[in-house]
Amino acid sequence: MFNSGPRRRRRAEQRSEDFRRLPFVTDDEVEEDEFFSIGQPVITAADGDAYLDQFFASKFESDRAMVHEAIMNQTDGCAEKIKELRFLLAAVQTFGNVDGMCLMAEYAMNEFNLRDGIVDRVSSLLYSKAVSMLNKGTLL
Repeated sequence: MFNSGPRRRRRAEQRSEDFRRLPFVTDDEVEEDEFFSIGQPVITAADGDAYLDQFFASKFESDRAMVHEAIMNQTDGCAEKIKELRFLLAAVQTFGNVDGMCLMAEYAMNEFNLRDGIVDRVSSLLYSKAVSMLNKGTLL
């Protein structure tokens, strides 16, 4: 009555056939701009506020020029010196707007160079109960 062996085998064969039909992407088909958009800020004008888009695009360009100039001044354009420079990459996650305040939920920072990769990694989480205590006024 519970003869599910052939049925399972049929399903497994069907799954493997479906898998074989998936289109595989060759290296020639991958456009690097799609995945590596460095130097190309994403600008959306769906909200109709073109001023902010222009502001962020110009800020992106000025920040990029400032970092480029600082690196070149520090290393005199020497590739080996650039590889040894240490960079910091920080990311902050927030709990969102709590009574007009944007509270930090997580902070992470990676220190890396182009020769060795990540040299040091630091991350910290804020206890989520602290947000509810802040709402009650007991944390301050």
